[in-house]
Amino acid sequence: MSPLRILRAPRRAVSSVPAPPQTRQCHGETVSVVVSSGRTTVPSVVGKTQDEAQEAIKAAGLNYNTTTNDSKTNDQSKSNRYEVTAVDPAEGQSIDLGDSVTLTVTHYVYEAAPTASPTPAAPWSRLQASRHSRMVATTTTTTTRIRTRSTKR
Repeated sequence: MSPLRILRAPRRAVSSVPAPPQTRQCHGETVSVVVSSGRTTVPSVVGKTQDEAQEAIKAAGLNYNTTTNDSKTNDQSKSNRYEVTAVDPAEGQSIDLGDSVTLTVTHYVYEAAPTASPTPAAPWSRLQASRHSRMVATTTTTTTRIRTRSTKR
């Protein structure tokens, strides 16, 4: 017996046959066929790129709608990536062939992580002391006395 051919078929239609088309059978020979329930399972697509997910949805005999959201990321490997982050109905659910699923796609926009801006240093801290020296602040006060003489005439 030849390998089974699987076809996507609407409900109550033949969905698989044991031989290629145009194969002749002998009179009285049994031919097995599988009749479709008209249902399929939503494939696992979360984490895949938008293109990969759409191909998997089509291959399952389904249609799709897409909602896209932008999200900032500091992960350069995700820069400008369109990734499926949710699907409705959920993965693994059984739905009718030809039904539509909604893919939520996140478009990642790279934004470099902020760098710390330097804080202005206090004037006295600009003096750098080496590991073996000691920083000493010295204040010098100068007092000047002025003597006056009185003159008697």
